[in-house]
Amino acid sequence: MATRWALWSTSLLLVILVLAAGCIFWGGDAPPSTPTPSATPSPPPEISTTVRDSGSPAGGGEDPAGTAVGTASPTTTATRSPTPTPAPASSDGVTGSPVPLTPSPAPTGTHTIAELAAADPELSRFTSALRQGGIYEELNGTGPYTVFAPNNAAFAAIPPSTLGRLLLDPSALAAIANFHVVEGPFFRADLAGLSMVTTRSGLGLPVSELGDGTLQVDGARVIRADIVATNGVLHVIDDVMIPPGVL
Repeated sequence: MATRWALWSTSLLLVILVLAAGCIFWGGDAPPSTPTPSATPSPPPEISTTVRDSGSPAGGGEDPAGTAVGTASPTTTATRSPTPTPAPASSDGVTGSPVPLTPSPAPTGTHTIAELAAADPELSRFTSALRQGGIYEELNGTGPYTVFAPNNAAFAAIPPSTLGRLLLDPSALAAIANFHVVEGPFFRADLAGLSMVTTRSGLGLPVSELGDGTLQVDGARVIRADIVATNGVLHVIDDVMIPPGVL
């Protein structure tokens, strides 16, 4: 019995020594472990920036300089809108579209000046003077012209002897007729702002506006104005204007 107990005691002691030795062995410095290489760090994602001239953000925040910063993107893009071309300055110095010039009123109507004169009973004597002076057909042309047409009462005011002599002289009639025609369309409002117009004969006609608003051309009063033709404008006057040197 004592021998068996001694054997168990000896075995138990050996086990305790073995365990103690193991604790001593494992409690020391452990062998260094081989470090696992870490993965190569990927570069940080690039930031997509969009620079706008207007300074409005394309997404994200906005820095003090007006550059809009967007969200992260695999690529970097930078665009800039083209520099705007300044609009031409208008005639009044304000930037914008040029101010167009206002054209003079274009002649309208359905008949030429010659046709209007021929169709008006009060202008029959003037029409005859145009035909005998050789410019009736010219007043059927494109023009534009301004014609001061004396009515029949104006021709009746000429002394019969003088009128008879003029009717027998085609060159004198041509000079008188051309003295009543101006190149270009001149409406009453245009004439009111002028002091002189040049006739087809090369001579000037003084123009004035009387106190009662009546327009006067070389002493003749305009009694009907702005009769519009396809090739100009016709004004009826109350006197025959005789150019210098004809009588």
